[in-house]
Amino acid sequence: MRRLLLALVLSLSACQPAEPPGHLAASALGIREPELLLELRAMVNKDQAARNLSIDHPDDIPLVLATAAIDHANTTRMKEIIAHHGWPGHRLVGHEGAGDAWLLVQHADADRAFQKLCLARLAVAVAAGDADPIELAYLEDRVAVADGRPQRFGTQFGADGPQPIVDEDNVDERRAAVGLGSMEEYRREMRATYGPR
Repeated sequence: MRRLLLALVLSLSACQPAEPPGHLAASALGIREPELLLELRAMVNKDQAARNLSIDHPDDIPLVLATAAIDHANTTRMKEIIAHHGWPGHRLVGHEGAGDAWLLVQHADADRAFQKLCLARLAVAVAAGDADPIELAYLEDRVAVADGRPQRFGTQFGADGPQPIVDEDNVDERRAAVGLGSMEEYRREMRATYGPR
């Protein structure tokens, strides 16, 4: 009897379609584009590997140029993704994938017009509950600083500390409203990662 059950289990499992390596079951994750999630994850892994090396070797010009080339390639692909799908939010690629998309756009500094387009799309996604308000705060600040305007949430730092902040006395309230910790906590994190700020 045990052999019969084993044979039945083996024959049923042989009838199941084989999934390609790395395939994510969309229904299990509750997302519509699991393959896009995998692609975004791979892009971020490449982005982060280059950036971590740059932090360790800040004067390595070939490394800086290699990081810029990765940013350019990632920005080009993100433009295609957003043109096809709109903002890659939680429902499309899950929380991890949405965070990956945001990080790649944060690093698209060579294309400010694209960052501004993404800021508008991300704001709509946040309003619909399909993206993280913290990510919107970071991108809003990044765009503001690039435009020469004071930031609202204090997320962007330079060599001497945070870039100028509008209504700085109330920045911790704005940070708390989107789920960020205090400026003092953030300053400690920045010092631990990059040294005195």
